[in-house]
Amino acid sequence: MKRDRGFVALISVILISSLLIPSVLNSSEPIYEALINIYRSAAKAESEILAESCVEVTFVRLAQNPNYSGSSTIEVGSSSCEIVSVKKTGNQYDIFTGATSSKVSTILNSQVFWGDNGLKITSP
Repeated sequence: MKRDRGFVALISVILISSLLIPSVLNSSEPIYEALINIYRSAAKAESEILAESCVEVTFVRLAQNPNYSGSSTIEVGSSSCEIVSVKKTGNQYDIFTGATSSKVSTILNSQVFWGDNGLKITSP
């Protein structure tokens, strides 16, 4: 008789577990997806900031040398961004920069007008 009670208890635990485990796994899936989205958003924000920092460095280099053409990598902490190119058309510069953070990339095309009063940014 005691042996039957143990068998019934074991079968009950197996049945209850087989019903609860899928529901627990299904309820954790949205949390997992939310965490992935947060991680990707943070990586995108970091890559945008890195690419923007390369635009800022380009401004300084253009102030030092109006014929600066880009093509350099800038180390920013443990990360880096790249000044891909600077194309000059008259007094307008098209600045192409890029950066990658955790496999998420950002490429920026900034347009800047260089006039008598210095730089005027016409697009981000």
